[in-house]
Amino acid sequence: DPERLDAVEHRLYLLEGLLRRHGPTEADAIRTAERLRAELASLEEVDESLQSLERRFEDALSQAGKLAFVLSSKRTKAASSLAQRIGKELAGLGMGGAQVRVEVARHAGDGDLSVEGARLTSDGVDRVEFLIAPNKGIEPRPLRKIASGGELSRALLAIKRVLASQGPAGLYVFDEVDAGVGGAVAERIGQALADIAKHRQVLCITHLAPIAALADAHFVVRKSQDGEVARTEVVRVTGDARVREVARMLSGRSVTKASMQAACEMIEARQGG
Repeated sequence: DPERLDAVEHRLYLLEGLLRRHGPTEADAIRTAERLRAELASLEEVDESLQSLERRFEDALSQAGKLAFVLSSKRTKAASSLAQRIGKELAGLGMGGAQVRVEVARHAGDGDLSVEGARLTSDGVDRVEFLIAPNKGIEPRPLRKIASGGELSRALLAIKRVLASQGPAGLYVFDEVDAGVGGAVAERIGQALADIAKHRQVLCITHLAPIAALADAHFVVRKSQDGEVARTEVVRVTGDARVREVARMLSGRSVTKASMQAACEMIEARQGG
């Protein structure tokens, strides 16, 4: 049967080709076939896994979007109240003319992480910014653009005091928070710092005795000259040394009996509180 013979010869030709490529024995070719079938099945599973992951991604994005918009709504409702509370704190810190606005705006954008035209980030779909005008007649500007270091420190102090029990930061650093103030305002600034210190660690650089007297730990920066080498050291002062340092901050270089008494009363008032 010529047709049968052609068919057998064709199959033998194919078998020889398989053995040349995947042999040299039939057992080798069979093992290769089994391996390729397993790889194909694995690829099909990967395709199904990708489809499953895509569905899970879409579900997660939808859920995250819903929660982000709920958060956005709550932020918008809280913005006005938060601005008023910060403004009240600023008034107590010697910035009675300050205007505060909390701006909540959507992140515009598209892409894989966008929901209803808003870009989704780890903070939600909003950009929240504090706008402050230190004095009346000035348009509120972003907090980062406030020129005066003292005003910026007091603005941050007011915000941190309002939000003292919240937020991830464990340490707050304030520099020149007492710039341009004294008397009763300095005492209020010191009390605000002490209130924040109930929830967070506070590091404050100050030149005012009422603020230094409220600290749990008092450090002094001292400079000295050793030949041609300038040295700077930070020393913790306690007991009588601390009283003398606070007295020096009150009266200058000439420490008097009255300034020592006032310093002692300030520190004792803090310890008694």
